[in-house]
Amino acid sequence: MARPKTGAQNTEKGQKMPSKTPAVNPQSPCPCGSQKLLANCCLPHIQGQTWPETAEQLMRSRYSAHVLLAIDYLWDTWSPEQRLRSSKADILQWAQSCDWLGLQILSTSKGLAADQDGTVEFIALFRQAGQLQQHHEHSVFRKSLGKWLYVDHQD
Repeated sequence: MARPKTGAQNTEKGQKMPSKTPAVNPQSPCPCGSQKLLANCCLPHIQGQTWPETAEQLMRSRYSAHVLLAIDYLWDTWSPEQRLRSSKADILQWAQSCDWLGLQILSTSKGLAADQDGTVEFIALFRQAGQLQQHHEHSVFRKSLGKWLYVDHQD
């Protein structure tokens, strides 16, 4: 998901963000729209118990991480080249500035467990500064050391 880019090299390597995550009810519906409970969907990924097996699972868990302000998870699921373009503080500011309203997955290409790359087209609905908005993106994912990472987006 697109984020503000500062252009400055990040100096936060290894630092954990302060815990600003709102109270999470694992028995609530997952924010990603999967119709599953949070505990049975994105939460195990966000808490580091499991890693997403597909690019779509990573996309859904990253959306949920924006909703839950799980900044360390968002950072950890970025490719190294993305980490050079922004900072954890930028991610937190972006995530906090939005009231996340829903995720719609439009299509996927590759990105299955046996693949090494994949794309996910989605629309994220949100309200920012009182204005209803949507973010439409074709996200690019790549496996690195067996783990899916967000690489960039295509126009």
